Amino acid sequence: MNFSLILALLLIGCQAQEKIRFPENIKIIDFQNGEIIKGNHHFVYEDYKQPQLRILREQEKLDQAVKKAKTEFEKFILLRNWVKSQWVHSIPQPYPPWNALIILDWIRKGKTGGFCAQYAVVYVQACLSLGLQARYIDINCKGGTGHFLTEIWSNDYNKWVVMDPDFNIHYERNGTPLNALELHNAWVNNNWQDIEIIQGYPPSKIHRIDDYKYNLIDYYYDISIDLRNNHLSQPNNFWDRKHGYLSWRDEYTQGRSTSYTKFSNRKQDFYWPLNQTVIKLTKTSEPDLSKVDLETVTPNFETFLTKINHSQWSKTNPPFFWKLKKGSNILEAKSKNKFGISGPTSYIIIDYIGSD
Repeated sequence: MNFSLILALLLIGCQAQEKIRFPENIKIIDFQNGEIIKGNHHFVYEDYKQPQLRILREQEKLDQAVKKAKTEFEKFILLRNWVKSQWVHSIPQPYPPWNALIILDWIRKGKTGGFCAQYAVVYVQACLSLGLQARYIDINCKGGTGHFLTEIWSNDYNKWVVMDPDFNIHYERNGTPLNALELHNAWVNNNWQDIEIIQGYPPSKIHRIDDYKYNLIDYYYDISIDLRNNHLSQPNNFWDRKHGYLSWRDEYTQGRSTSYTKFSNRKQDFYWPLNQTVIKLTKTSEPDLSKVDLETVTPNFETFLTKINHSQWSKTNPPFFWKLKKGSNILEAKSKNKFGISGPTSYIIIDYIGSD
């Protein structure tokens, strides 16, 4: 039995089933494997042990703020709704540090105000305090007017999604939330008219994007991502971020004047998946025994969880060995971070006839 063939199938995808011949005593019934994409630019994640995250979570009672959520995605919406409710959009003078606790303290004391950037900082750090991943996005109109917002990693939708806490909105097309590059491409191709703006909690479709009082699609002409979200552990001046951002470049934005120094037109440099588990199988000398290795990119990773043939989930340190029984065999695996949040489940179902 050649488990290398199984590995090839898992890594190549479903279309490979028609091209690869399997041994007669094994049949792949179904599988769903994770994906790991490595871009050319390193992203730095905030450490789960950062004490200010714990203080923010407890002081602001964020677990209570997301208590009504039925899904992880609803948690993101509830957090966004909570952030927007903390103050009225105003000018930050003086400009506060990149720290949610200080921003909230200063605004509540009347020492300063807060606009899009302050909403984004509080939102990202609120997400991180609950073990959810988020990052900062800088967008600009062709004329230069800018806006600061966020993207979150959604395990529910398996993608990065724009969350704009200043306007308390995200965008959907046919019920699927969109990321900044998808909105940029909609602007480029002039096919944004069916995009809907979803606001508040409970989420409501307030407008199609072309009917909204602000022509927000124009802001997605130029998009840049911050290559870190660890601003609590490594503080810096909000305006001193020239080298820390990666800007999207295509034929529409080529030559645009910007203060940022890193550019790319490779989607994988901007949109790598998180929290997925890749199952890798290799053969052994025994026909009914496979060596299993697991791989993931899970920020603040704690452990892998596996389940064989519908048993209970258990902590697993790869590599390990999977002994097949005659008939149907299923292996399931997922990652878990330090906050107890699991990524999506990968699995493979094998029908093993035996090696008589």
